[in-house]
Amino acid sequence: MPIASPRPCSKPGCGKLVPHGGPCPGNHPTREQARDRARGTFRERGYDTRWDKLSKRWRRLHPLCALCKAQGKTVLGDLVDHIVSVRRAPERVLDESNLQTLCTTCHNAKTNAEDGGGFPHG
Repeated sequence: MPIASPRPCSKPGCGKLVPHGGPCPGNHPTREQARDRARGTFRERGYDTRWDKLSKRWRRLHPLCALCKAQGKTVLGDLVDHIVSVRRAPERVLDESNLQTLCTTCHNAKTNAEDGGGFPHG
């Protein structure tokens, strides 16, 4: 059986040849990947060793998800969340009165509702 000729990538403006048509594998980031790149790295967003120490201590002292606990559920938290996001109040990144422990489900729901998405430690 003959092999099909390579075709241009289906992404407008790319032009690379791909074996079976369609987009080039891995060369066109998804919206989420593009957004993550634009946000910068964890460290570039201000999470330094002081944050590492604070968040570790916070989770040890406050192990349960605050939102689940408010609903009468006992669920271990996965991460430390900023009540007011760092994007909105960067000066509060180390402010303990702005912290709560959340499970991944609650954190993702909160972040999506407030900021339209975003990852981790927001």
